[in-house]
Amino acid sequence: MQYNNYFEIFGLNPEFNVDTDNLHNEYLKLQERYHPDKNSDLNSASFILDINKAYKILKDEVSRALYLLTMHNIFISDEASRIKPSQLLVLEILEIKETIYSLGSLSELKLEEQIIKNNLADFIKQFSTFYTQYDLFNATEVALKMQYYKKILEDIKICKQKLLD
Repeated sequence: MQYNNYFEIFGLNPEFNVDTDNLHNEYLKLQERYHPDKNSDLNSASFILDINKAYKILKDEVSRALYLLTMHNIFISDEASRIKPSQLLVLEILEIKETIYSLGSLSELKLEEQIIKNNLADFIKQFSTFYTQYDLFNATEVALKMQYYKKILEDIKICKQKLLD
């Protein structure tokens, strides 16, 4: 139950491109093996919490990217030491949010949602390329965008729900 990073828990190499089916299968095996109902060892109870946290992070591409960067001492989410977004990115995000909150129909929101999803997919591909090339500067820049675009998708979901209510 010793591990240096979340990837090791599942027997994976610390890489951005992960076989999520394999990750899920390993998660289920570990759940089966260390579940508190089947294992009374106190270390197992603690380890199951680590398994759940690791799985939650690694199954999501944005969270996985941010986690990989932390393995290189690059922190985006940590308020105290986090990398700050450029002013240009902040303005871009504010403009997108302004657009989203001004949309009045579900069809307009769905169209904007698709645009954001497409952009996020492009950023994910870019991150994969930069990270594989060990270009951590550009990987970090793209990871910031990924994080903001993921949050925008959450905002769109809330706006869509408000229109449906």
